[in-house]
Amino acid sequence: MKKTGIGWAERNAFAALGLFFFVFLETEYLFDGRMALYMDSAGVVRAQNVILGSSALGFFCYSRLRKLLKKKEWKAGRGFLTGGGMAGGLCFLLLWLKKSIVLMLLAGIVLFFLLGLIGSLVHGEAARELSVRKRLAGYVGISYGSGILLQFLVHNLLARPVLEAAAVLAGGAVLTGFAGGLLRDRRLGTVLPMAENEKSLERECGKALDVSGMKQATFLFLLLVVFMTCIFATLDNAVTLAHAAGTADIGQWPRLLLVASAVAAGFLFDLWERKLMHIIMYCVTLLSTICVLVIEAGGSFVMGLLVFYLAAGFFSVYFTAGFMELFWERKDIYLWAGMGRAVNNLCAIFITFFSVWMLESGNAIGMIVTALLLFVLISMTMYGFLMEKNKAALRSEGIGREKGEQVAEQLAFSRAALYRHISKLNEKTNTKGRVGLLQFYHQWEMER
Repeated sequence: MKKTGIGWAERNAFAALGLFFFVFLETEYLFDGRMALYMDSAGVVRAQNVILGSSALGFFCYSRLRKLLKKKEWKAGRGFLTGGGMAGGLCFLLLWLKKSIVLMLLAGIVLFFLLGLIGSLVHGEAARELSVRKRLAGYVGISYGSGILLQFLVHNLLARPVLEAAAVLAGGAVLTGFAGGLLRDRRLGTVLPMAENEKSLERECGKALDVSGMKQATFLFLLLVVFMTCIFATLDNAVTLAHAAGTADIGQWPRLLLVASAVAAGFLFDLWERKLMHIIMYCVTLLSTICVLVIEAGGSFVMGLLVFYLAAGFFSVYFTAGFMELFWERKDIYLWAGMGRAVNNLCAIFITFFSVWMLESGNAIGMIVTALLLFVLISMTMYGFLMEKNKAALRSEGIGREKGEQVAEQLAFSRAALYRHISKLNEKTNTKGRVGLLQFYHQWEMER
């Protein structure tokens, strides 16, 4: 039987996820620095959010591209990754060497679109391998924290910008190699065609879960991430404005708080089988809203920076782990597993122009009213999401109890003995619930 610890495929996905965070965030940091040489701080923030929107488009497009390739995916995948990696490296060099704002922005758009494509692949494979684990949020938190820590070390130990850029190019090459490994492992580990395997597993999961009942909860969670993004994007824009203006360097030691908050978020979210994850995030959002109010009322920017780093780590782990946990309720794994990052980047575009205008205009009253209104919307959406999720869980429990009674009757077991046996299986396989056991069984079958 497969080992219950984290295996080769899980380690591959875990490392690729952390490496993606490093390459994505460090490239974004270098892009901001390059654009700051030729435009004001507001222009840098707007340009940053254009490339973030491009990355969101990449996240959405990979799923469609994968469907178009179908059976040719494995043959075309290597060529796609090689060509995409070379194109990404060329765009990075253009961004680094050229002095034309138009060329730099176009290079950034293409580069982040490619990063979105590879990010969708990495998130999808990480969801496949890690979503059934009891420590899902912990894995996400450690991978995100590792990416931030690597970015901090590269930024501070490699004193010359050229060396820092070379480190990003090397990281991108290694990430491309990891992505190729994930595709190869998926190909070699598949007995049936992948589409048939997915449909088979979804049918079996549908028998154990009230899948249709989770549609409303998934939609409300998506809406919740949108509203939360508005709060955190505003804080991010305030910090980026200060960085672009030269009054603060977001690559220095306070960034280590982001590492600590991501790891702490992963640990706290996993408590009690992630039943407290949403409540904890709600409290962090409340703290962030208060921080926005304090900054607009003339409070310390340093305090805002500290709260931003502490809260941003929690939020990144929250929407990443949240969508990975919910992805079984949707058909397209590669689309929904990275939906949190895509939605976060996409919403940043729409909120940026408004938030930057508010921040630069000094309209404190308007910003305070907007922040309070957003928090009210977050509160209402969080309540609706938790209600729908609990209803779906109760319906699923009823479905599972009914099927459990049938299995117990066929095996001549009591229901209590059957449930104790299932609980022990979950413990030994380090999985959570019936869906986790189903995926564990399929992976074991494929590896066997």
